[in-house]
Amino acid sequence: METSSRTLRDSTRLVSAQLTVSLFSLGYFALITHLFSKLDIAALAVVGILNAIGGSVGGLGLMTLAQQRVPALRAGNSQDEAARLLGTCITYSVAGATLVALAIAAASRPLSLIFFKTGSASHLIVAAALLVISYKVYESVNLSMQALDDFRLVVRMRLLNDIGVRLVALPAYLLGGILGYLFTLACGQLTMAITVMILNREQMRLREFFNWRSAGHHIRESLPFYGHSVVRFGTAQADSLVVGIFLRPDLLATYYVIRRFYDYLALFFEALLAPLIPKVAERRQDLGGRVAQAFRKSSRYLLPICLLTVLMLLPLSPQLLTAFGGAKFMGGLTGLRLLFVAAALYGLLGLHSAFILAAGRPRDFLINEVTLSSINLGLSALLVPFYAVTGGAAARTLATAAAALISYGILSRAVSLRPSYDWSLLRRLLPVTVAAACAILLVQAWMSSALGVFLIWVAILIILFYWIMRSNPEDVDFIMESLRLQRWSFARRMMRLVRNNC
Repeated sequence: METSSRTLRDSTRLVSAQLTVSLFSLGYFALITHLFSKLDIAALAVVGILNAIGGSVGGLGLMTLAQQRVPALRAGNSQDEAARLLGTCITYSVAGATLVALAIAAASRPLSLIFFKTGSASHLIVAAALLVISYKVYESVNLSMQALDDFRLVVRMRLLNDIGVRLVALPAYLLGGILGYLFTLACGQLTMAITVMILNREQMRLREFFNWRSAGHHIRESLPFYGHSVVRFGTAQADSLVVGIFLRPDLLATYYVIRRFYDYLALFFEALLAPLIPKVAERRQDLGGRVAQAFRKSSRYLLPICLLTVLMLLPLSPQLLTAFGGAKFMGGLTGLRLLFVAAALYGLLGLHSAFILAAGRPRDFLINEVTLSSINLGLSALLVPFYAVTGGAAARTLATAAAALISYGILSRAVSLRPSYDWSLLRRLLPVTVAAACAILLVQAWMSSALGVFLIWVAILIILFYWIMRSNPEDVDFIMESLRLQRWSFARRMMRLVRNNC
């Protein structure tokens, strides 16, 4: 009981921290898109691409191995062995990322020509290389805290890194431009990670960090995780990489801005799916009825959330681009709309992937990841040279749609009973949501003020939520219980209001 209570508290802390960071990130992103030039935004995009390369290629999959093995070793009172494994994984993960970062810095001029179409921006590539190292150190220490079950410190690190360090970096940008901004981010991450290591020196002993004899064994063990992390780069960043290679920096900046909306929605849908994995994994011995039943029930709620969220955001595309950067990014409007569609498809793909991970074989999950990565890379290379930013968004949308179809086939082979969807809730909610979206489009034709359109959108959204809760009380009860929303006083007051007016 004590373990369950602690797990619930840790989960609540992480969810609260993620919500806080997400709300801050939206406001912060709106600020920097107005404050930064397009070249500065392009530099952030290049940093993201190179960071993903450094993390996936240089990390060797070792920190995933540590997350899997360290908790079991500590539970078995093998504290010294856990410390050696953790120390070895951190050391070689950071060392691998450092080697990749040095290679990036050495190739700064060619990379500058590739991404910025000029050799004079090589200093930005060097700054990106420094961030590859600092982020890998921060990520390794953060994952170590998760392996050591210190989620209080994990939450503090996330808040400090995603809010505190970024706030400090803003004055650095005003004083030193984008170079000062990137340098401050790197120093902040390194300082935080080293401080945490010192605070946890009893569990992360420096003398254990250079266990050369066990390193080869651990690296061989982590090879499957390493393969997955490399493939994952294609899934997450292939379209951005191709856009950066083929297009000018100003177009790369536009694509970076519209991709952020897709990324935020993908994180939201992944958060909804995260609790499914352990529950389904408990049923993996019965690869028939119970898994198929869980899939059907999950699809009943997840598919409406993904599709209806996107339907309500699609009409706001011009207002969102106005708020996040103004006229300088309006060239990405069509691409943004396509990426909203891609986000809805990603929710479907995520549902399939979660069940493949929980109920299928490791090989099934790897095939699923390779599929999306390969299609995303191939379509991006085909469409971006001809259709620029819109081509990158179209490639992401088509790749996600194709991967969703293929992943359903993989899932159907992984379990003995073919899973099916429950469309009943979506059929009830879709007409009123489409009507609400059309109402927003009519308001846009009548009103030119972005703020006015947004306020009316909020009002329509509140009315829509109220209608959903009144017409589907059993479904609302299930969602509140599953997500433990009854812990929040605001959610309880809303439910009392609905019940009193039903």
